[in-house]
Amino acid sequence: MVNGLQRLEKIVSIAGRFLSVVPAGKLCHLRLGFLLSFLGLLSFTYLLICSSSLLGSMRSPRDYAALRSAHIALTGGRNEGGNKTASWRRKAHGVIPIACKMEAQESEIMAMDPIKFLRNYKNPCWWERIQTPLSDLYTQNPYINYSYAISKTFQKLRVRWARQKSDTKYRLRCLPYFLLAGQPKCGSTDIYQRLITHPEIVAPPVKESHWWGKNRYGPVSSGNHSPGWLLHSTENIPLSHYVDLFDRSAVHINEIREESGDGFIHPAITGDGSVSTLWSNDDWWKNPENCGLSEPRYTNAHHVHKLIPQAKIIVILRNPVDRLYSDFLYFQKTAKARDHFHKASVQAIDALEECVQIFGIRSCVYNYTTASKSRARLRLGLYSVFLQEWLSVFPRDQILVVRLEDYSVAPLKTISRVYKFLGLKSLSAEEAEDVLEKPVANPRRAQDKKIGKMLPETRALLTTFYYKYNVQLARLLDDGRFLWDDPDL
Repeated sequence: MVNGLQRLEKIVSIAGRFLSVVPAGKLCHLRLGFLLSFLGLLSFTYLLICSSSLLGSMRSPRDYAALRSAHIALTGGRNEGGNKTASWRRKAHGVIPIACKMEAQESEIMAMDPIKFLRNYKNPCWWERIQTPLSDLYTQNPYINYSYAISKTFQKLRVRWARQKSDTKYRLRCLPYFLLAGQPKCGSTDIYQRLITHPEIVAPPVKESHWWGKNRYGPVSSGNHSPGWLLHSTENIPLSHYVDLFDRSAVHINEIREESGDGFIHPAITGDGSVSTLWSNDDWWKNPENCGLSEPRYTNAHHVHKLIPQAKIIVILRNPVDRLYSDFLYFQKTAKARDHFHKASVQAIDALEECVQIFGIRSCVYNYTTASKSRARLRLGLYSVFLQEWLSVFPRDQILVVRLEDYSVAPLKTISRVYKFLGLKSLSAEEAEDVLEKPVANPRRAQDKKIGKMLPETRALLTTFYYKYNVQLARLLDDGRFLWDDPDL
Protein backbone atom coordinates (compact mmCIF):
# COMPACT_ATOMS: atom_id res chain seq x y z
CA MET A 1 0.00 0.00 0.00
CA VAL A 2 2.77 2.43 0.94
CA ASN A 3 4.72 1.57 -2.22
CA GLY A 4 1.61 2.21 -4.33
CA LEU A 5 1.10 5.61 -2.75
CA GLN A 6 4.77 6.46 -3.22
CA ARG A 7 4.51 5.62 -6.93
CA LEU A 8 1.37 7.72 -7.16
CA GLU A 9 3.07 10.67 -5.47
CA LYS A 10 5.98 10.37 -7.90
CA ILE A 11 3.64 10.47 -10.91
CA VAL A 12 1.85 13.48 -9.47
CA SER A 13 5.13 15.23 -8.73
CA ILE A 14 6.35 14.82 -12.31
CA ALA A 15 3.01 16.01 -13.75
CA GLY A 16 2.93 18.94 -11.33
CA ARG A 17 6.44 20.11 -12.30
CA PHE A 18 5.52 19.89 -15.98
CA LEU A 19 2.35 21.91 -15.46
CA SER A 20 4.17 24.58 -13.48
CA VAL A 21 6.50 25.50 -16.36
CA VAL A 22 3.78 25.84 -18.99
CA PRO A 23 2.11 29.31 -19.11
CA ALA A 24 -1.54 29.24 -18.07
CA GLY A 25 -2.60 30.96 -21.29
CA LYS A 26 -0.86 28.33 -23.35
CA LEU A 27 -2.56 25.60 -21.37
CA CYS A 28 -5.93 27.11 -22.10
CA HIS A 29 -5.23 27.50 -25.80
CA LEU A 30 -3.80 24.06 -26.44
CA ARG A 31 -5.83 22.23 -23.80
CA LEU A 32 -2.60 20.55 -22.74
CA GLY A 33 -3.91 20.50 -19.20
CA PHE A 34 -6.66 18.13 -20.21
CA LEU A 35 -4.14 15.75 -21.80
CA LEU A 36 -1.94 15.74 -18.72
CA SER A 37 -4.91 15.26 -16.44
CA PHE A 38 -6.10 12.38 -18.57
CA LEU A 39 -2.73 10.61 -18.47
CA GLY A 40 -2.48 11.19 -14.75
CA LEU A 41 -5.97 9.87 -14.12
CA LEU A 42 -5.13 6.75 -16.13
CA SER A 43 -2.22 6.12 -13.79
CA PHE A 44 -4.41 6.79 -10.80
CA THR A 45 -7.08 4.40 -12.07
CA TYR A 46 -4.47 1.71 -12.64
CA LEU A 47 -3.32 1.98 -9.05
CA LEU A 48 -6.88 1.77 -7.78
CA ILE A 49 -7.54 -1.38 -9.79
CA CYS A 50 -4.30 -3.01 -8.68
CA SER A 51 -4.89 -2.12 -5.04
CA SER A 52 -8.39 -3.39 -4.28
CA SER A 53 -7.89 -2.72 -0.61
CA LEU A 54 -6.76 0.88 -1.15
CA LEU A 55 -9.75 2.69 0.32
CA GLY A 56 -10.20 0.25 3.16
CA SER A 57 -6.50 0.37 4.03
CA MET A 58 -6.16 4.13 4.44
CA ARG A 59 -5.43 4.48 8.10
CA SER A 60 -3.01 7.38 8.45
CA PRO A 61 -3.21 11.10 7.63
CA ARG A 62 -0.32 10.52 5.24
CA ASP A 63 -2.48 8.19 3.12
CA TYR A 64 -5.29 10.72 2.87
CA ALA A 65 -2.86 13.57 2.23
CA ALA A 66 -1.24 11.69 -0.64
CA LEU A 67 -4.60 11.08 -2.32
CA ARG A 68 -5.66 14.67 -1.74
CA SER A 69 -2.44 16.02 -3.28
CA ALA A 70 -3.03 13.71 -6.26
CA HIS A 71 -6.57 15.01 -6.66
CA ILE A 72 -5.47 18.66 -6.50
CA ALA A 73 -2.58 18.30 -8.92
CA LEU A 74 -4.48 16.21 -11.46
CA THR A 75 -7.53 18.47 -11.54
CA GLY A 76 -5.87 21.85 -11.82
CA GLY A 77 -6.82 23.02 -8.35
CA ARG A 78 -3.78 25.26 -8.31
CA ASN A 79 -5.68 27.93 -10.30
CA GLU A 80 -8.76 28.13 -8.13
CA GLY A 81 -7.70 29.94 -5.00
CA GLY A 82 -8.17 26.93 -2.74
CA ASN A 83 -11.51 25.74 -4.13
CA LYS A 84 -10.23 22.35 -5.27
CA THR A 85 -13.59 20.58 -5.47
CA ALA A 86 -15.08 23.31 -7.66
CA SER A 87 -12.02 23.07 -9.93
CA TRP A 88 -12.51 19.34 -10.41
CA ARG A 89 -16.21 19.84 -11.15
CA ARG A 90 -15.45 22.40 -13.84
CA LYS A 91 -12.81 20.29 -15.54
CA ALA A 92 -15.01 17.22 -15.54
CA HIS A 93 -17.77 19.47 -16.88
CA GLY A 94 -15.65 20.59 -19.82
CA VAL A 95 -14.74 24.14 -18.78
CA ILE A 96 -11.11 25.12 -19.18
CA PRO A 97 -9.99 26.71 -15.88
CA ILE A 98 -8.03 29.94 -16.14
CA ALA A 99 -6.15 31.89 -13.51
CA CYS A 100 -8.19 34.62 -11.83
CA LYS A 101 -6.49 38.02 -12.04
CA MET A 102 -7.27 40.04 -8.94
CA GLU A 103 -6.61 43.32 -10.76
CA ALA A 104 -9.23 42.49 -13.44
CA GLN A 105 -12.37 41.26 -11.72
CA GLU A 106 -14.71 42.82 -14.29
CA SER A 107 -14.98 42.51 -18.05
CA GLU A 108 -14.87 45.52 -20.35
CA ILE A 109 -18.64 46.04 -20.29
CA MET A 110 -19.19 45.53 -16.57
CA ALA A 111 -16.36 47.96 -15.75
CA MET A 112 -17.76 50.73 -17.95
CA ASP A 113 -19.56 53.81 -16.69
CA PRO A 114 -23.04 54.23 -18.18
CA ILE A 115 -22.98 55.81 -21.64
CA LYS A 116 -24.74 59.17 -21.81
CA PHE A 117 -27.02 58.73 -24.79
CA LEU A 118 -28.35 61.76 -26.69
CA ARG A 119 -31.84 62.68 -25.56
CA ASN A 120 -33.13 63.79 -28.96
CA TYR A 121 -32.30 60.44 -30.53
CA LYS A 122 -34.67 57.54 -30.04
CA ASN A 123 -31.82 55.12 -30.74
CA PRO A 124 -29.01 54.92 -28.14
CA CYS A 125 -26.37 57.17 -29.74
CA TRP A 126 -23.58 59.57 -28.77
CA TRP A 127 -21.01 61.76 -30.51
CA GLU A 128 -17.40 60.62 -30.51
CA ARG A 129 -14.26 62.28 -31.75
CA ILE A 130 -12.32 60.39 -34.43
CA GLN A 131 -8.82 60.07 -33.00
CA THR A 132 -7.52 57.30 -35.27
CA PRO A 133 -5.87 58.43 -38.54
CA LEU A 134 -8.48 58.09 -41.27
CA SER A 135 -6.22 55.82 -43.28
CA ASP A 136 -6.20 53.38 -40.36
CA LEU A 137 -9.86 53.68 -39.41
CA TYR A 138 -11.59 50.25 -39.43
CA THR A 139 -8.49 48.48 -40.77
CA GLN A 140 -7.92 46.63 -37.48
CA ASN A 141 -11.57 45.59 -37.18
CA PRO A 142 -11.77 41.78 -37.65
CA TYR A 143 -15.28 42.13 -39.07
CA ILE A 144 -13.66 43.18 -42.35
CA ASN A 145 -13.12 39.45 -42.86
CA TYR A 146 -16.72 38.61 -41.94
CA SER A 147 -18.46 39.75 -45.10
CA TYR A 148 -17.92 41.77 -48.23
CA ALA A 149 -20.81 44.05 -47.24
CA ILE A 150 -19.01 45.12 -44.06
CA SER A 151 -15.68 45.64 -45.83
CA LYS A 152 -17.33 47.80 -48.50
CA THR A 153 -19.25 49.78 -45.88
CA PHE A 154 -16.05 50.58 -43.98
CA GLN A 155 -14.38 51.80 -47.18
CA LYS A 156 -17.26 54.18 -47.94
CA LEU A 157 -17.30 55.50 -44.38
CA ARG A 158 -13.60 56.36 -44.50
CA VAL A 159 -14.26 58.43 -47.61
CA ARG A 160 -17.17 60.13 -45.86
CA TRP A 161 -15.15 61.09 -42.78
CA ALA A 162 -12.33 62.40 -44.99
CA ARG A 163 -14.77 64.87 -46.58
CA GLN A 164 -15.44 66.59 -43.26
CA LYS A 165 -13.95 70.07 -43.52
CA SER A 166 -13.16 70.50 -39.85
CA ASP A 167 -9.74 69.44 -38.60
CA THR A 168 -11.41 67.89 -35.56
CA LYS A 169 -13.66 65.19 -36.90
CA TYR A 170 -16.58 63.54 -35.11
CA ARG A 171 -18.87 60.64 -35.89
CA LEU A 172 -22.19 59.63 -34.41
CA ARG A 173 -21.87 56.30 -32.64
CA CYS A 174 -24.88 54.08 -32.01
CA LEU A 175 -25.76 50.80 -30.36
CA PRO A 176 -28.80 48.75 -31.43
CA TYR A 177 -32.19 49.87 -30.18
CA PHE A 178 -33.49 46.31 -30.50
CA LEU A 179 -32.04 42.83 -30.56
CA LEU A 180 -33.71 39.99 -32.44
CA ALA A 181 -32.03 37.63 -30.01
CA GLY A 182 -33.40 34.17 -30.84
CA GLN A 183 -33.90 31.48 -31.90
CA PRO A 184 -32.19 29.75 -34.84
CA LYS A 185 -34.50 28.04 -37.35
CA CYS A 186 -37.56 29.85 -36.02
CA GLY A 187 -38.09 32.22 -38.94
CA SER A 188 -35.80 34.99 -37.68
CA THR A 189 -34.30 35.74 -41.11
CA ASP A 190 -37.70 36.11 -42.73
CA ILE A 191 -39.15 38.31 -40.01
CA TYR A 192 -35.97 40.44 -39.93
CA GLN A 193 -36.07 41.07 -43.68
CA ARG A 194 -39.67 42.22 -43.40
CA LEU A 195 -39.02 44.31 -40.28
CA ILE A 196 -36.29 46.39 -41.88
CA THR A 197 -38.62 47.51 -44.67
CA HIS A 198 -40.04 50.00 -42.18
CA PRO A 199 -38.84 53.52 -43.08
CA GLU A 200 -37.79 54.19 -39.48
CA ILE A 201 -35.52 51.13 -39.22
CA VAL A 202 -31.98 51.50 -40.56
CA ALA A 203 -30.29 48.13 -40.93
CA PRO A 204 -26.56 47.50 -40.39
CA PRO A 205 -24.53 45.83 -43.20
CA VAL A 206 -25.31 42.31 -41.90
CA LYS A 207 -28.17 40.81 -39.92
CA GLU A 208 -25.96 38.78 -37.58
CA SER A 209 -22.62 39.83 -36.12
CA HIS A 210 -22.80 37.24 -33.31
CA TRP A 211 -20.73 39.58 -31.16
CA TRP A 212 -22.56 39.12 -27.86
CA GLY A 213 -22.63 35.35 -27.82
CA LYS A 214 -19.50 34.42 -29.76
CA ASN A 215 -17.24 36.87 -31.56
CA ARG A 216 -16.39 39.21 -28.68
CA TYR A 217 -14.39 36.40 -27.08
CA GLY A 218 -11.94 36.18 -29.98
CA PRO A 219 -10.34 32.72 -30.23
CA VAL A 220 -13.01 30.09 -29.79
CA SER A 221 -12.19 27.43 -27.24
CA SER A 222 -15.71 26.01 -26.91
CA GLY A 223 -16.32 24.42 -30.24
CA ASN A 224 -14.68 23.44 -33.48
CA HIS A 225 -15.07 26.77 -35.24
CA SER A 226 -12.24 28.87 -36.64
CA PRO A 227 -10.70 31.53 -34.37
CA GLY A 228 -13.18 34.29 -33.70
CA TRP A 229 -16.03 32.21 -35.15
CA LEU A 230 -16.03 33.06 -38.87
CA LEU A 231 -13.43 35.76 -38.23
CA HIS A 232 -9.65 35.52 -38.12
CA SER A 233 -9.17 37.24 -34.79
CA THR A 234 -6.70 35.89 -32.28
CA GLU A 235 -7.65 38.48 -29.65
CA ASN A 236 -10.84 39.43 -27.85
CA ILE A 237 -12.89 41.71 -30.09
CA PRO A 238 -13.58 44.93 -28.16
CA LEU A 239 -16.86 46.79 -27.95
CA SER A 240 -15.56 49.56 -30.23
CA HIS A 241 -15.28 47.13 -33.14
CA TYR A 242 -18.87 46.01 -32.56
CA VAL A 243 -20.06 49.63 -32.54
CA ASP A 244 -18.25 50.18 -35.86
CA LEU A 245 -20.86 47.90 -37.45
CA PHE A 246 -23.54 50.52 -36.78
CA ASP A 247 -21.63 53.57 -38.09
CA ARG A 248 -23.46 53.54 -41.43
CA SER A 249 -26.78 53.20 -39.62
CA ALA A 250 -25.78 56.12 -37.41
CA VAL A 251 -25.25 58.33 -40.48
CA HIS A 252 -28.80 57.67 -41.67
CA ILE A 253 -30.26 57.95 -38.17
CA ASN A 254 -28.76 61.41 -37.96
CA GLU A 255 -30.21 62.38 -41.34
CA ILE A 256 -33.77 61.30 -40.46
CA ARG A 257 -35.29 63.96 -38.24
CA GLU A 258 -38.62 65.47 -37.33
CA GLU A 259 -39.54 68.81 -35.85
CA SER A 260 -40.64 68.94 -32.23
CA GLY A 261 -41.37 71.64 -29.70
CA ASP A 262 -37.74 71.72 -28.60
CA GLY A 263 -36.14 71.53 -32.03
CA PHE A 264 -35.55 68.28 -33.85
CA ILE A 265 -35.82 64.63 -32.85
CA HIS A 266 -34.37 61.63 -34.63
CA PRO A 267 -36.93 58.79 -34.62
CA ALA A 268 -35.02 56.17 -36.65
CA ILE A 269 -33.56 53.08 -35.00
CA THR A 270 -31.23 50.20 -35.82
CA GLY A 271 -31.01 46.63 -34.56
CA ASP A 272 -28.96 43.46 -34.21
CA GLY A 273 -30.43 40.22 -35.61
CA SER A 274 -27.92 37.78 -34.09
CA VAL A 275 -30.03 34.85 -32.89
CA SER A 276 -27.14 33.48 -30.83
CA THR A 277 -27.53 36.33 -28.33
CA LEU A 278 -30.35 34.66 -26.39
CA TRP A 279 -28.64 31.34 -25.73
CA SER A 280 -24.92 31.29 -26.57
CA ASN A 281 -22.99 31.72 -23.32
CA ASP A 282 -20.44 28.93 -23.71
CA ASP A 283 -17.51 31.27 -23.08
CA TRP A 284 -18.98 32.76 -19.90
CA TRP A 285 -15.96 31.59 -17.91
CA LYS A 286 -13.71 34.01 -19.83
CA ASN A 287 -15.39 36.98 -18.14
CA PRO A 288 -13.48 37.95 -14.97
CA GLU A 289 -16.73 38.47 -13.04
CA ASN A 290 -17.44 34.76 -13.53
CA CYS A 291 -13.99 33.58 -12.52
CA GLY A 292 -13.89 30.54 -10.27
CA LEU A 293 -17.57 29.60 -10.70
CA SER A 294 -19.16 26.37 -11.87
CA GLU A 295 -21.89 28.28 -13.73
CA PRO A 296 -22.14 31.93 -14.83
CA ARG A 297 -23.17 34.70 -12.49
CA TYR A 298 -23.39 37.04 -15.49
CA THR A 299 -24.53 36.12 -19.02
CA ASN A 300 -25.28 37.97 -22.26
CA ALA A 301 -28.50 39.22 -20.70
CA HIS A 302 -26.62 41.01 -17.91
CA HIS A 303 -24.07 42.50 -20.30
CA VAL A 304 -26.70 43.78 -22.73
CA HIS A 305 -28.64 45.34 -19.86
CA LYS A 306 -25.52 46.96 -18.43
CA LEU A 307 -24.70 48.59 -21.76
CA ILE A 308 -28.21 49.23 -23.19
CA PRO A 309 -30.67 49.15 -20.26
CA GLN A 310 -33.58 50.32 -22.43
CA ALA A 311 -32.98 47.76 -25.20
CA LYS A 312 -35.97 46.04 -26.76
CA ILE A 313 -35.55 42.27 -26.96
CA ILE A 314 -37.45 40.31 -29.64
CA VAL A 315 -37.57 36.52 -29.55
CA ILE A 316 -39.30 34.30 -32.10
CA LEU A 317 -39.86 30.67 -31.14
CA ARG A 318 -41.47 27.56 -32.61
CA ASN A 319 -42.36 24.11 -31.37
CA PRO A 320 -38.94 22.96 -30.07
CA VAL A 321 -39.39 19.51 -31.63
CA ASP A 322 -39.80 21.02 -35.11
CA ARG A 323 -37.04 23.54 -34.44
CA LEU A 324 -34.58 20.78 -33.62
CA TYR A 325 -35.34 18.81 -36.79
CA SER A 326 -35.09 21.91 -38.98
CA ASP A 327 -31.83 22.85 -37.26
CA PHE A 328 -30.40 19.36 -37.82
CA LEU A 329 -31.27 19.32 -41.52
CA TYR A 330 -29.91 22.83 -42.07
CA PHE A 331 -26.58 22.64 -40.25
CA GLN A 332 -25.58 19.02 -40.84
CA LYS A 333 -23.93 18.37 -44.18
CA THR A 334 -23.75 14.57 -44.07
CA ALA A 335 -25.48 11.64 -42.34
CA LYS A 336 -28.79 13.40 -41.79
CA ALA A 337 -31.32 10.73 -42.61
CA ARG A 338 -34.26 10.30 -40.27
CA ASP A 339 -32.62 7.48 -38.33
CA HIS A 340 -29.48 9.60 -37.94
CA PHE A 341 -31.61 12.34 -36.42
CA HIS A 342 -33.24 9.87 -34.06
CA LYS A 343 -29.87 8.58 -32.88
CA ALA A 344 -28.55 12.11 -32.39
CA SER A 345 -31.66 13.06 -30.40
CA VAL A 346 -31.24 10.09 -28.07
CA GLN A 347 -27.58 10.97 -27.57
CA ALA A 348 -28.41 14.60 -26.82
CA ILE A 349 -31.11 13.73 -24.29
CA ASP A 350 -28.87 11.20 -22.53
CA ALA A 351 -25.94 13.64 -22.34
CA LEU A 352 -28.05 16.52 -21.04
CA GLU A 353 -29.93 14.47 -18.45
CA GLU A 354 -26.70 12.92 -17.20
CA CYS A 355 -25.21 16.39 -16.82
CA VAL A 356 -28.29 17.83 -15.13
CA GLN A 357 -28.26 15.13 -12.47
CA ILE A 358 -24.85 16.35 -11.35
CA PHE A 359 -24.66 20.05 -12.18
CA GLY A 360 -28.22 21.34 -12.70
CA ILE A 361 -29.95 22.58 -15.84
CA ARG A 362 -28.53 26.12 -15.89
CA SER A 363 -24.95 24.95 -15.74
CA CYS A 364 -25.51 22.34 -18.44
CA VAL A 365 -27.21 24.53 -21.06
CA TYR A 366 -24.22 26.89 -20.96
CA ASN A 367 -21.68 24.13 -21.52
CA TYR A 368 -20.37 23.23 -24.96
CA THR A 369 -18.78 19.97 -23.87
CA THR A 370 -22.17 18.54 -22.93
CA ALA A 371 -23.80 19.92 -26.07
CA SER A 372 -21.09 18.58 -28.37
CA LYS A 373 -21.80 14.98 -27.39
CA SER A 374 -24.52 14.99 -30.04
CA ARG A 375 -25.06 16.56 -33.45
CA ALA A 376 -28.58 17.56 -32.42
CA ARG A 377 -28.63 20.99 -30.73
CA LEU A 378 -31.19 19.95 -28.15
CA ARG A 379 -30.47 22.70 -25.63
CA LEU A 380 -31.58 25.48 -27.99
CA GLY A 381 -35.17 24.37 -27.45
CA LEU A 382 -35.02 24.89 -23.68
CA TYR A 383 -36.62 28.29 -24.14
CA SER A 384 -37.76 28.72 -20.54
CA VAL A 385 -34.18 28.46 -19.21
CA PHE A 386 -32.89 31.20 -21.51
CA LEU A 387 -35.88 33.52 -21.15
CA GLN A 388 -35.78 33.23 -17.37
CA GLU A 389 -32.23 34.59 -17.60
CA TRP A 390 -33.32 37.62 -19.59
CA LEU A 391 -36.44 38.27 -17.54
CA SER A 392 -34.30 38.34 -14.40
CA VAL A 393 -32.65 41.57 -15.62
CA PHE A 394 -35.07 43.11 -18.14
CA PRO A 395 -38.62 44.20 -17.32
CA ARG A 396 -41.32 42.14 -19.01
CA ASP A 397 -42.45 45.01 -21.23
CA GLN A 398 -39.02 45.16 -22.90
CA ILE A 399 -39.18 41.57 -24.13
CA LEU A 400 -41.52 40.45 -26.90
CA VAL A 401 -41.92 36.73 -27.58
CA VAL A 402 -43.77 35.60 -30.70
CA ARG A 403 -44.43 32.18 -32.24
CA LEU A 404 -43.41 31.18 -35.73
CA GLU A 405 -46.69 29.27 -36.05
CA ASP A 406 -48.65 32.52 -35.58
CA TYR A 407 -46.32 34.46 -37.86
CA SER A 408 -46.70 31.89 -40.65
CA VAL A 409 -50.50 32.17 -40.54
CA ALA A 410 -50.70 35.97 -40.23
CA PRO A 411 -47.32 37.60 -41.04
CA LEU A 412 -48.59 41.17 -41.26
CA LYS A 413 -50.37 40.88 -37.91
CA THR A 414 -47.17 39.69 -36.25
CA ILE A 415 -45.04 42.33 -37.99
CA SER A 416 -47.45 45.06 -36.91
CA ARG A 417 -47.25 43.76 -33.36
CA VAL A 418 -43.45 44.05 -33.47
CA TYR A 419 -43.62 47.57 -34.90
CA LYS A 420 -45.94 48.58 -32.07
CA PHE A 421 -43.55 47.03 -29.55
CA LEU A 422 -40.72 49.13 -31.04
CA GLY A 423 -42.84 52.28 -30.93
CA LEU A 424 -42.81 52.77 -34.70
CA LYS A 425 -45.52 54.41 -36.74
CA SER A 426 -48.13 52.25 -38.43
CA LEU A 427 -47.54 51.25 -42.03
CA SER A 428 -49.48 52.72 -44.91
CA ALA A 429 -51.40 50.32 -47.14
CA GLU A 430 -48.64 50.54 -49.74
CA GLU A 431 -45.90 49.86 -47.18
CA ALA A 432 -47.85 46.92 -45.77
CA GLU A 433 -48.15 45.48 -49.26
CA ASP A 434 -44.36 45.71 -49.70
CA VAL A 435 -43.92 43.70 -46.49
CA LEU A 436 -46.20 40.93 -47.70
CA GLU A 437 -44.70 40.76 -51.19
CA LYS A 438 -41.24 39.83 -49.97
CA PRO A 439 -40.34 36.21 -50.77
CA VAL A 440 -39.86 33.76 -47.91
CA ALA A 441 -36.30 34.02 -46.66
CA ASN A 442 -34.14 30.98 -45.90
CA PRO A 443 -36.72 28.24 -46.68
CA ARG A 444 -35.92 24.53 -46.28
CA ARG A 445 -33.69 23.27 -49.08
CA ALA A 446 -35.20 20.97 -51.71
CA GLN A 447 -32.79 18.12 -50.90
CA ASP A 448 -33.73 18.35 -47.22
CA LYS A 449 -37.42 18.19 -48.04
CA LYS A 450 -36.81 14.87 -49.77
CA ILE A 451 -35.68 13.37 -46.44
CA GLY A 452 -39.25 13.69 -45.24
CA LYS A 453 -40.73 14.13 -41.77
CA MET A 454 -38.96 12.85 -38.68
CA LEU A 455 -39.80 9.35 -37.49
CA PRO A 456 -42.95 9.12 -35.33
CA GLU A 457 -40.96 7.58 -32.48
CA THR A 458 -38.51 10.51 -32.63
CA ARG A 459 -41.33 13.05 -32.39
CA ALA A 460 -42.83 11.16 -29.45
CA LEU A 461 -39.45 11.04 -27.69
CA LEU A 462 -38.75 14.73 -28.16
CA THR A 463 -42.29 15.80 -27.30
CA THR A 464 -42.00 13.98 -24.00
CA PHE A 465 -38.58 15.48 -23.30
CA TYR A 466 -39.56 19.09 -24.04
CA TYR A 467 -42.95 18.95 -22.33
CA LYS A 468 -41.85 20.10 -18.87
CA TYR A 469 -39.83 22.96 -20.35
CA ASN A 470 -42.80 24.06 -22.45
CA VAL A 471 -44.94 24.06 -19.30
CA GLN A 472 -42.35 26.26 -17.60
CA LEU A 473 -42.35 28.60 -20.60
CA ALA A 474 -46.15 28.87 -20.72
CA ARG A 475 -46.20 29.74 -17.03
CA LEU A 476 -43.32 32.20 -17.39
CA LEU A 477 -45.08 34.05 -20.21
CA ASP A 478 -48.58 33.41 -18.88
CA ASP A 479 -49.58 32.13 -22.32
CA GLY A 480 -50.85 28.60 -22.96
CA ARG A 481 -50.00 28.77 -26.66
CA PHE A 482 -46.38 28.04 -25.75
CA LEU A 483 -47.35 24.52 -24.72
CA TRP A 484 -47.55 23.76 -28.45
CA ASP A 485 -50.42 21.39 -27.98
CA ASP A 486 -52.38 22.91 -30.89
CA PRO A 487 -54.42 20.09 -32.47
CA ASP A 488 -53.65 21.32 -35.99
CA LEU A 489 -49.86 21.43 -35.55
